Amino acid sequence: MAAALTSINTQLSNTRSVDTAATNSLVEISGSAETIQQIKIDNTANTTKVFLNLFDAASTGGVTLGTTHPHVLLPCEASSVVQYAFATSLSFANGIIQLVTTDAGTPGVSPAAPGTAVTVEILFS
Repeated sequence: MAAALTSINTQLSNTRSVDTAATNSLVEISGSAETIQQIKIDNTANTTKVFLNLFDAASTGGVTLGTTHPHVLLPCEASSVVQYAFATSLSFANGIIQLVTTDAGTPGVSPAAPGTAVTVEILFS
């Protein structure tokens, strides 16, 4: 599913991305340079730990599964919600591509999908 983008006006962020069906498919959050201030991962629907992979690429075509290493890898325990706030924003020079998997590390050619889709919210500018 594609992420829904909303313009917001806060001191740190001006865009909020919400993907209520994040899974093992690559999704373009932004195709240009961005900085992330906050991330929320809702994994309450699953009984296994998941990992949010964020890649620094301008499009999904810039990520080769099994080869491209994630720029950032964030865990979320089973049946839980985790929020990350970054004192120093995470910088992405090219864009933000996301993928959620149950595998830690670089996702393989066919990354393992969570049993149920995960909700991912990202605040960036």
